[in-house]
Amino acid sequence: METVIKSFLGLYFLLLLCLIGAGFMGISVRTRLADAYLADIIVRIEEGHYQKNIIEDCQAEAAENGYKLDVYPKGGAAGYRGRAILTYTVGIPLLGFARKQAITVQLR
Repeated sequence: METVIKSFLGLYFLLLLCLIGAGFMGISVRTRLADAYLADIIVRIEEGHYQKNIIEDCQAEAAENGYKLDVYPKGGAAGYRGRAILTYTVGIPLLGFARKQAITVQLR
C-alpha cells in the first residue's frame, strides 16, 4: 500500500511540474510575440513619419490583439523622436498567476 501512495504522489508532482513548466514556456512565447509585434509597430510608425492617424491605427490594432500601446512622440534622449511602450499580460492560469509586463522602445 505504501508503494501505491508513493507512486501516486510521485506522478502528481510530476504532472504539476509539467504543467508549471508549460506555463513558463507560454510566458516566454507571449513575451517573444509581444516583442516582435512592437518591432513591427515601430517600423510602421517610423515609416509613417509619426503621423497621428497612423499612431492611432496602431493603438487600435494593438488593443484588438490584447496589448496596450502608448506612444509619446517628440520626447526622450537626444537623437530620438520619442518612445513607445507596449503593455501586455502574462500568466499561468493553473496557479492563478497574472502580471502586466511592459516593453519600452526609443523611437528614432
